[in-house]
Amino acid sequence: MQLHAFQHEATIATIEPPRVETGAHLITVAPPPSVTMFGWKLQFRGPETHPLGSCVSQNVNHFHVEVFRQNPRGRWDYVLNVHLGAYRSSGRRCFVLYNNTRPYVCWKVCSPTWNQLKEMFVWILIAAAAIAGVVLAAWIISAIASAAATVAWPVLLLL
Repeated sequence: MQLHAFQHEATIATIEPPRVETGAHLITVAPPPSVTMFGWKLQFRGPETHPLGSCVSQNVNHFHVEVFRQNPRGRWDYVLNVHLGAYRSSGRRCFVLYNNTRPYVCWKVCSPTWNQLKEMFVWILIAAAAIAGVVLAAWIISAIASAAATVAWPVLLLL
């Protein structure tokens, strides 16, 4: 009888903690670490502050979430870039997922939960898989989305 064990390496890069300064200095928030699992990489770039088109007309502190897929040669192919940010509306913290090119999305959630943020990452992964022309198992999408939400949650709360 032969037993097979499934082993897969997943990495979450290390990151310097965010700096919060007082006085005349603004809060400096580093982007979340990138998440690399099952041949997919979600890399965060930014932050930037500006309105997000017709989705949110006020300034939004946001990151670019860049999605890459590992090709058979081990290189990373670019698949998708979306905006993920935080702003305030009527005194409440809101998260927004925005993309102004195909696939279009303007998804706003005020008083968000971790699960709602995870669902935004699920959308990102499903869109990326569709663009790449591949089908991902639900458990893979869930695992990557959970890891991404875990690293992004505290940083989005600081924006």
